[in-house]
Amino acid sequence: MKHLKLIFIPLTLTLIFLTGCIKIHTGSPDGGVFRSQDKGETFEQRVLVEKIKKKIKTIGNVNIVTMTFDPQDSKTLYIGTQENGMYVTYNEGENWKNILTGKGGVSSIAVDPESKNIIYAVLGNKIFKTTDGGESWEKVYMETEEGKVITCIVIDSYDPAKVYAGTSGGNLLRSTDYGKSWVALKMFKDKVVKILINKNDTRIVYVAIRKKGLFKISPKQEDWQDVTKEIEKLKEAREVKDVILDPTKNDAILYVSSYGLFRSDDGGETWKNIKLLTAPNTVNIFSLAINPQNSKEIYYSTPSAIYKTEDGGENWRTLFSPSERAPVTILVNPDDPNVIYLGVARLKKK
Repeated sequence: MKHLKLIFIPLTLTLIFLTGCIKIHTGSPDGGVFRSQDKGETFEQRVLVEKIKKKIKTIGNVNIVTMTFDPQDSKTLYIGTQENGMYVTYNEGENWKNILTGKGGVSSIAVDPESKNIIYAVLGNKIFKTTDGGESWEKVYMETEEGKVITCIVIDSYDPAKVYAGTSGGNLLRSTDYGKSWVALKMFKDKVVKILINKNDTRIVYVAIRKKGLFKISPKQEDWQDVTKEIEKLKEAREVKDVILDPTKNDAILYVSSYGLFRSDDGGETWKNIKLLTAPNTVNIFSLAINPQNSKEIYYSTPSAIYKTEDGGENWRTLFSPSERAPVTILVNPDDPNVIYLGVARLKKK
């Protein structure tokens, strides 16, 4: 087993391996963001905010909810946290800056593909927008239905004036004027987990609904089509955990459910079940990631580990998480797939 190198700034933590498990002996926080430069073989904690004389400020105790790259600059990474707002790094995690605080946790972030100064952030039932890189923010939408929140936001890469958002009540929203006004496109009657836009043709949009599977609209269809009907016979296959698009192909999808992982290379017309190391319906899968330059290299995370395949799912290896917190989100650098970012969080007790 290869040893994982875990570095907390400024202290070095020691990992002790016992019967395949990781024991972290430290009084220092093991939260925030970890970075690997060798495709997940080793990780280093990257949490420094600033150091003034002997006083060091970090995000080492922060619980991550979401992470996203600046589409124009992969050295710039944004994170949304459970309790500390939103941070950005402009140098691959070497240090972080808090650009949105005092309003609560940030669950989803979208960065304009043409202007890095334009960013949207979801906080509870509100969407905030900045046009100056986070120096100032304005509220551009508020969900008024009692008890419902905004769950996700995404920008059309071809037409950045077009912004989509989803709600916990199942409402799909769209703005065509950079968030100034919004219309309801579709009511799915269950939580919108994720919205994906095909970069090869942004008229193709996917919406993942918590317990109803994956829906798609395209120039070929007048209304939303359920593309997971083929796999509905498998128990819990329609309960969505995560879904991503394969950027190496025209319209390919990786879809992870409570049952397991499925792949479609034809926009959801047909599906292939990819066997995982974890048995169906046995563990909670948090996040799914793919090498944007090699679609056979896939990662997924569970509460205690990260799993990796280099042959499209024929064989899997376990990459143990560098933190006692759960690895809830994974990102692969689109320009250098050797670099992987991992966001961790303490799981809330039910």
